[in-house]
Amino acid sequence: MVTRRPGPTPPTPAGTPPSEQPGAPIKERAGRWHPETFTCAFEGHDAPGALVREVGPDDRLLAMVTDDGVRVARCLRCDAWVVADPADFGRGGDRLPPLAQVVIPPRGKALKDALVLKLIAVDRGIHAVVFALLATIVLVLEVHLAPVQGQVRRFLDDTQAGVAGTGQGASRSFFVRQLQHIADVHRHTLIVLLVTASIYAVLEGAEAVGLWRQRRWAEYLTAIATAGFLPLELHELASRVTVGRVLALIVNLAVLAYLLWAKRLFGIRGGSRQDEKERRTAEVLPPLPGQFTGGTSARA
Repeated sequence: MVTRRPGPTPPTPAGTPPSEQPGAPIKERAGRWHPETFTCAFEGHDAPGALVREVGPDDRLLAMVTDDGVRVARCLRCDAWVVADPADFGRGGDRLPPLAQVVIPPRGKALKDALVLKLIAVDRGIHAVVFALLATIVLVLEVHLAPVQGQVRRFLDDTQAGVAGTGQGASRSFFVRQLQHIADVHRHTLIVLLVTASIYAVLEGAEAVGLWRQRRWAEYLTAIATAGFLPLELHELASRVTVGRVLALIVNLAVLAYLLWAKRLFGIRGGSRQDEKERRTAEVLPPLPGQFTGGTSARA
């Protein structure tokens, strides 16, 4: 197990502001959110140097042993140096591979994009579940339409008779209005609603799965579908303004803006080639800002 107790810190170059010095709290370094630290807090550090049986001077970028015999290893995701647990030595093999062969976990832009896409995927997944439930309800209603409408009409007749002398129109209540819609609905309307809800469920489900797996086609599909539904959302908002409709519009505009600008869809800001270039640059492990003091011998 890799403990979270920090190891020794490399010396800081002269003139480095205190807020940017290694080992400073994340909130003090740049005053912004760090996706690497956030991910490591939930998934743990990715420090292969803490799992191999022994490390040597050539592994100085990833792990080392201090003068007092404590091994510290670098997290490949957040760059934190953590103290290794001797009980874990050997779990990752005998030695670290050459640096060029070390698998770097998503970090920088790659990690930030992954987190944002997963957040959008959750939103689309919720939509898919809602539309699937709606399609199921409509299907059941369509199959049993005649008996359901008979029961609803009898209930409405009894309700109207019970309140006839109260001076309150039962038809004014929301519940009664919805029952009246069911009593008057035609089978053709249900079929159209069933097909529409099913298409939405499949579309939103495909977007959710593709975005969660960070597929480029899913980003295009989400952008096109979101842009295509905006006129409908604006029309609904123009007919009646509600908090839910306003929030849905804001979320969809934010999703569309992110996909077009940050993910460079449709050739914007250099397109997919520039996006891939930035991802590859972010995945390169940066060098240490200085040299550790202490021992470099390494047999654990």
